[in-house]
Amino acid sequence: MSFDLFIRFYDHGVAAGIALEDVRAAFAPYISSSDASHLALEYDVANGSYVHLKPHPSNAGATVAIAVNRPCGDIRLWDSLARVLRLGNAVLFFPGGANPMVGSTDAVPHLPRDMIEALGNPVVVASGKAILALVDAV
Repeated sequence: MSFDLFIRFYDHGVAAGIALEDVRAAFAPYISSSDASHLALEYDVANGSYVHLKPHPSNAGATVAIAVNRPCGDIRLWDSLARVLRLGNAVLFFPGGANPMVGSTDAVPHLPRDMIEALGNPVVVASGKAILALVDAV
């Protein structure tokens, strides 16, 4: 797929961090290489993706945002993204997407109001399959 998708973490409308250890654990079986702010994921010879982790400005053990460059179609990537959405008050969105996605209704009150006004009401997704279906619908 030739687009990027983004996950951000919030606490009452303000950017918040999530433990890097927890994010890495969501992708762990598929990490082929990594450094402090990047993960290269490999699922098989035809499917891989590149993840950028934006560091928290005051906590080296946390990230405030994730970008997935050209996400592959392998369902294991999408299942990992669903796990990340359940780590905290996270929102997934992408250019041209219909609505932002969250892992739980508990995350919605933490999202910035202007984000909801710009992108629409969040949709709760419980699985990678649900995320991929919304991406494919665009």
